[in-house]
Amino acid sequence: MKVGKQRPEQHEIDELAQRQFRNAFPASWVVREQPKDYGVDYEVEVFDEGVSTGIVFKVQLKGTQEPRVVRDGRCVAQSLSLGDVEYLCKELTVPAVLIVADIAKQRTWWHAIQLDRNLMERAAEAEAKGQKKVTVYIDMENELTHTLEALLRKVSESYAVISVRSVSGASASTLQGALSSVTDLDDALAGLQRGASFLHIERLERLWSGRDWPALRQAIEEVLGDRSSSTEAAFSAWFYVEQLEVGRAFRSGRADEVPTIRAFIADQMRTITRDGPENLRWYAVFAARSALLDHYANQDFWLAANAKVYSQRGQAHPLDGIATVTLSVARYHASVQVSRKFRQCCRLLGHMLREGVLGIFPQCVGRLLESAGTLLLRLHLEGMSDAADAYDGILDQMRDDAVAIAMRTEDWEALAQLAFSHTHSADPDRPETMERRQRQAETVAEMIEDETVRTEILDDIREYVARLRSTSAAIEGGGPDIDEEKQIYSRMAAGLGVDLADPDDEISEIVRIGIEDLDPTRVLKTCSHLYIRLSGGGLPAQMLRLPTAGFKTVYCTLHGHGIWAMSLDGAYSSLEQEHCSVCPDRSPHAADWQWTHEWQQEQDDLYSDSFKPL
Repeated sequence: MKVGKQRPEQHEIDELAQRQFRNAFPASWVVREQPKDYGVDYEVEVFDEGVSTGIVFKVQLKGTQEPRVVRDGRCVAQSLSLGDVEYLCKELTVPAVLIVADIAKQRTWWHAIQLDRNLMERAAEAEAKGQKKVTVYIDMENELTHTLEALLRKVSESYAVISVRSVSGASASTLQGALSSVTDLDDALAGLQRGASFLHIERLERLWSGRDWPALRQAIEEVLGDRSSSTEAAFSAWFYVEQLEVGRAFRSGRADEVPTIRAFIADQMRTITRDGPENLRWYAVFAARSALLDHYANQDFWLAANAKVYSQRGQAHPLDGIATVTLSVARYHASVQVSRKFRQCCRLLGHMLREGVLGIFPQCVGRLLESAGTLLLRLHLEGMSDAADAYDGILDQMRDDAVAIAMRTEDWEALAQLAFSHTHSADPDRPETMERRQRQAETVAEMIEDETVRTEILDDIREYVARLRSTSAAIEGGGPDIDEEKQIYSRMAAGLGVDLADPDDEISEIVRIGIEDLDPTRVLKTCSHLYIRLSGGGLPAQMLRLPTAGFKTVYCTLHGHGIWAMSLDGAYSSLEQEHCSVCPDRSPHAADWQWTHEWQQEQDDLYSDSFKPL
């Protein structure tokens, strides 16, 4: 007969589950036990090489000896109390993850519970039936030890959903209520017009409407060069400088310059309006905030695009390992900054309505919608529909308020911008949303009474949607081409703080060489016997997942000669000087031959065992 106090079996299961859970994370990550009455068991903080990344999430841990496998072996079913579901999904203000540990088979799965679309609906149905628990379904592909990058990505998405939720509670009722409390919009706008330099401003507006760009630039120079110009006239001049420069950047294929342009002009506006009219000060502050949102949204997008390059080729990345965590951390920080700047912009718009600063409200909303377009495109790109829908709901309400004001004040240019912004919310992968958003954009555009403005914006909407559809088809058909890849890495480098324009920065030089060497056509086309192998990359290669930012070996597969160097041109120059220039077997490719990833894969299959990196 056993004597002494018996330990409950569940306690043993829980202890084994705790050990298994802790061991599933990298040793550098910190796992902190939480007080039992808080609804979560642990807090996890992600560290990278001993430095905190700022990524923190909560964990509720469930241990079991016999997990209930359902849905044809694809999911583990785990029951949760309705109280836990309410707390984790609605009350908790940081990302939360449900983790189930199978101690019998040493398998551990995770589930981003705040992203579970219909969990709250099922919980409400369970409560209506008098039940106390609801079942959560965990995808068995989310096995913790193999999917840390995916986990961090979902933590980032959870943060975005939580962040937007904090704004959405007030966005519809507060903004609409403030709008309806203003009894006379015309009076509210009078402050914008009083004391302005009407002749200068009217001239700029007419030149802009007439699309006379040389004359507009000359008029802008006259206003900004005249020290006696009023604040209003100078502000208007900088406004049109921004329109011209942003348009130039887009037309020349340098959309990455737009955030920098807007940040610079916002700074000029803040300087000249420091003692100027209140509404112009409001606009300048908002322009500065939205420029930062532009910057972080672009950084966020190009970090995501880098991952897309390799996932769409269906191959493992040659620099997986430390690069995985490094990139995940960078992406998390970018998405957090986007969420913060978005909230700041929303708060400023709310203040404008409450203070009756309505003359600039449509333009400010238009700026926010344009900046948020990049964010929505990234969310759609990665299939993060929950976060995209959360942002979309707030943006639609703000757009409706701004359209109402623009119609009342007959601000047709602002109305055109608001109409076009509908296209930014379109998901290229869902034709039904593309069609719906195009109809909404055209409906708003048809409200514009100025025929010239109306015709131009309708043409722009249709052209943009057609381009978006073709871009989506190209991505789905095999990923970006080599020029787009170079663009992705360049923007990603900028997002990670690498100044590619700095000639004295060694890391910048390595990255510049790596980006240039993404396309080795110029070297390989000189002879069909040439073959390239990449060596392991250093820190720049790992930061950017840019495998060409390291040493390369150029081989002659016919004679076995090989030269290695950091630069592809340097390696080939040495090989050409020593061997190729006097080789009788030299056999150039056709003049129009182009290197491709598919060609490289074929060569690797033929020669990877024979020719190793030097």
